[in-house]
Amino acid sequence: MKWVIEKTKVKEVKKHPNADSLDIVILENQKQGIIRKDTLKEGDLVLFIPDKTIVSNEKFEKKYNFLQKKEAGIVVAKTRLRGELSEGIVMSEKEFNEITGKNLYDTDINEIIDIFKASEYVPPIPADLSGEVEYVRLIKRFVKHDVENIQLYDYFYDRERVIITEKIHGSQINILYGVFDDKLDVKISSKGLFKNDLFLKRDPNNLFWRSFERSNIIDKFMDRFPQYKEGIESGSTHIQFIGEAVPTQSFKYGLTTGNPKVFLFATYVITNTDFIDHSLEMMDVPVLGGMDFDREKTLELAKKLAEGKEQLSGRELHIKEGVVIRPLARREVVHKNNIYDLQVKILNPEYKKIETGEEIS
Repeated sequence: MKWVIEKTKVKEVKKHPNADSLDIVILENQKQGIIRKDTLKEGDLVLFIPDKTIVSNEKFEKKYNFLQKKEAGIVVAKTRLRGELSEGIVMSEKEFNEITGKNLYDTDINEIIDIFKASEYVPPIPADLSGEVEYVRLIKRFVKHDVENIQLYDYFYDRERVIITEKIHGSQINILYGVFDDKLDVKISSKGLFKNDLFLKRDPNNLFWRSFERSNIIDKFMDRFPQYKEGIESGSTHIQFIGEAVPTQSFKYGLTTGNPKVFLFATYVITNTDFIDHSLEMMDVPVLGGMDFDREKTLELAKKLAEGKEQLSGRELHIKEGVVIRPLARREVVHKNNIYDLQVKILNPEYKKIETGEEIS
């Protein structure tokens, strides 16, 4: 999900079921926050500061001194207040004026970010996931994948065929295979590095490289699709694999750091003229369901499938993180001037309770 601070409006205000002094507020951007009772009403303009935002502003820090303090500022994080989820700071026009001395309606978002010295908070990367990086000039358009929340749900077509897959709690890995600088090679990157066309140099101690080498991805692909061999070796064809490197987070799926693996959820063949999706044929993540899209029934099924134990290991070792709804035929959508792969995540309610904000991308 892309980090964004935004002005939005209140869609609904509900009484907090477990606290007489608090309200639950639902925003037009589909986010939820917890506020003091009778602070806001439907239609009010607010500033929403999402989780994984770090802010360095003295007045802001004084008002929100309950947030986690870091050297560079304080960090906004998802939390539960008396059992109800807060996905960030919901700041009223009055509160904004008290902190900044400015009018929220007239103040540009970029100016707000400058005033608060706000930026996306990136948790520290463990040593076995970091390493030396190199810039690679990419002459083709590869997919910069990031699964989105429910805000993209309305972009699905009625009766469009969709599948629901398990969302794996690992770290995204991008693997490119083809000719680079006149040499047939493999390039590996994390989600954060790949945004800037940066790749991890080959390193036997790096968990991304070790998980790739233990997963035999290239051999499996070439055995299944030998027709691409000539194009790959000539430099006209590149293969992009996207998956999750496991174990890198709190969920291990029965694996250890000495025995890591990559679980693919996307595989694309990219030529000078074509883009071919072989994700289903190469997919490692469990496909839990499929149906012709229906706005209410698909969401109901996805929420049901998001609950319970993980299916990846085959042993139900811990809870699922959640599920991903995606079209059977990959497509992109434009939302708020950004291009997104149309994929929507639904989190397991039990997982939401244990999110810390320190999860690694």
